[in-house]
Amino acid sequence: MLTQCRVGGTFTRVAAGEPPRSSPSEFIAAWMAAATVRTVRDGQDVPEDHRRALKAVVAEWVSSGVEVDSVLEACRDGGAHVLSDWANEPYADRLTVSSTVVRLVSECTIAVNNAFSYRSRSHTDDEDAARAELAHALILNRPHRTELAVQLGMTLSSHYVVVVLDVSRAAGNRRAVAIRGAIDSVFGRVHGAMFVLGVRAVTVLVPAPAEKESIDALVARLDGVLGASIMAATAEADSTDLARTIDFAFELITIATSLGRRNKLYRTHELVLEYQMSRPGPGRDAMAAVLDPLRDRPVLLDTITTYIKCQQSRRLASKALYIHTNTLDNRLRKVSEVLGFDIGSVVGQRKLEAAIFLEDLDRAV
Repeated sequence: MLTQCRVGGTFTRVAAGEPPRSSPSEFIAAWMAAATVRTVRDGQDVPEDHRRALKAVVAEWVSSGVEVDSVLEACRDGGAHVLSDWANEPYADRLTVSSTVVRLVSECTIAVNNAFSYRSRSHTDDEDAARAELAHALILNRPHRTELAVQLGMTLSSHYVVVVLDVSRAAGNRRAVAIRGAIDSVFGRVHGAMFVLGVRAVTVLVPAPAEKESIDALVARLDGVLGASIMAATAEADSTDLARTIDFAFELITIATSLGRRNKLYRTHELVLEYQMSRPGPGRDAMAAVLDPLRDRPVLLDTITTYIKCQQSRRLASKALYIHTNTLDNRLRKVSEVLGFDIGSVVGQRKLEAAIFLEDLDRAV
């Protein structure tokens, strides 16, 4: 039977920082044999230095690339070997031996799982940190982006789909884990997709071409894992123009939020008119000034605003204003007179729609 003295030298070497000379099967079998002798025969618990030695050896196996399955198999085989050895002991209490070996197998298995899980988490965290660094370098067009990509085994694209998501309402400290899981589930971990997580928003860079359905699926999955409906915007950009495109996507989100639009993924064409109209300049000032003659006529201003927002429906507008349709018609004629153009013409309606939009946008921000 394996005894304390046969494994004592191994524990001494491990405690001194020397790697074990035995295989996982040999070491674990010896460790269990020694622990069983001490527990069953001597009535003592496993010494703490022996537990530390076990953890140190497992850590050494982890760092040297030993497969977790082989170590777990060694735990099972070690327990079976010790039980077989003790079966020949005439005065051994079989129940005590069996319960001791089961507990030791469990202790070994937990130590192995913890060590390998830590390695997996550390590897994932390190890779995510490296990918985030690469994403930052790519966005800022830093020269070392190519070196970082080579270190990660990634190939940089010349064109990316940028997705900016407002996650300010998503609670919890596990947002990065949830976001990485969502990206991996849609694109796969070997895909070149990267993300940068900020306090308010997350920016995802997806190598082009990326199918519309994939981007939609990513946002839908994030809605689910973060437990909140996400306001998001997407646009495409050359790899050298990512920073400007990200700013553009942020502005689309700001516009959609300010106008009270529902939370969803917005593409450029859905908000391009609102975006362009919000740009400062003489054209914007001229559009905003269309309603100025009505500033001292609040009833007429409210009437035309309601009428335009009701999509020029006399029935809906009169109902919203609690007035008769004839009264509405009289007010609309008066609005045309004050503004100096036909509000019923196509050109007139476009002027009013633009002016009212800018009114709402300025009020929101």
